[in-house]
Amino acid sequence: MMNELKPCPFCGGKAEIGANEYYDGANTFFVYCTKCKMQMNTKIDTGEAISAWNNRAEQPNKSLTLEELKQMDGEPVWIEIYGKGNWYQFAYQENDKIIAFWQFGCEVEEYFKVSDYNKTWLAYRRPPKGAEQ
Repeated sequence: MMNELKPCPFCGGKAEIGANEYYDGANTFFVYCTKCKMQMNTKIDTGEAISAWNNRAEQPNKSLTLEELKQMDGEPVWIEIYGKGNWYQFAYQENDKIIAFWQFGCEVEEYFKVSDYNKTWLAYRRPPKGAEQ
């Protein structure tokens, strides 16, 4: 169906349409993810907004380098730990070679050793294909 929104390209979350209502009665529309809050630019009508959201190119989802990860402060990231994955809000806070993450939806903090990166844990921009979300 043409008007059906694809899941978020970053986290796989549910997408919805939002509207900006202006004082003169004009509206513009945008699509956003209800999970990670990623949002695309506004469009003149809902059909154009849906089309723009659904027709984006999917980027490869390679594991991040530590430098790429450090640049994602405040962004959501998918962390694979010993073969299990989970979605975290990343807050860069390196202290004694440890990086801190906050798990979405709760106040759980996780700490990972930088030296163990690529050995026992990896970070991605979105869940790898087939990963539980």
